[in-house]
Amino acid sequence: MVWSRRSINDVTGEEVFCQKYNQWAEITQLASDFVATCIPETKNSSRDHILIESFFTVAKIKQLLSPLLNHNIADVNLYAQRLFPESYQKCRNFLTENPLAVATWNKKSLSHLSASLTIYLESIKSLYWHTKKNVAFLFEGSYILCQYLKSKSMHYLHSSKNFFFPDSNELSPDYLMMNHIDLVVTNYTEYVSDYANDIDCLIFKTFPDKNDWNKLAKCLNPHMNA
Repeated sequence: MVWSRRSINDVTGEEVFCQKYNQWAEITQLASDFVATCIPETKNSSRDHILIESFFTVAKIKQLLSPLLNHNIADVNLYAQRLFPESYQKCRNFLTENPLAVATWNKKSLSHLSASLTIYLESIKSLYWHTKKNVAFLFEGSYILCQYLKSKSMHYLHSSKNFFFPDSNELSPDYLMMNHIDLVVTNYTEYVSDYANDIDCLIFKTFPDKNDWNKLAKCLNPHMNA
């Protein structure tokens, strides 16, 4: 079953997989229906279509081998329902109401696939749907502390965003506009009091902890769950 354990990070690989293993026009159509019905807001429908088609192709092959291969342990199904209730309901409604899905999988398998598809969809959103933002960090404290917080910012959030580290004298409405800043992060409230009404601001503790960094990650990627 190695072919069923791949990664959504490799869209090209998923496309090759679909070309090789998807022998059913109804699976391709099902993926098209899902993208159009359940995620019309996607900014890259071709990419998401490939990934969804890959999911349905694997589920189809498993169904042919043994329907039980599409079944999850109870905890997985509960996890999907509790963590992503809206997404789960959307996926479940689609699978139980779409004629192609109903004709492909039995009722019990569709119940399990609803949870699997929900988690798979949320994985796609978490990886691909976040918007690149320009973030200005303004930290107050000793030189050593500020250097640590700067490096922590870069390490924690990697390079998927544009980072700016102005000092207190540089920060101004003109600076924010010139650099197209979307978010200001600081551990000193007074620095942003003049701009709070015009731009999103995130206030850290004087000595930021894990909760502060998690709030920032959630702010930059709303699809990420704690």
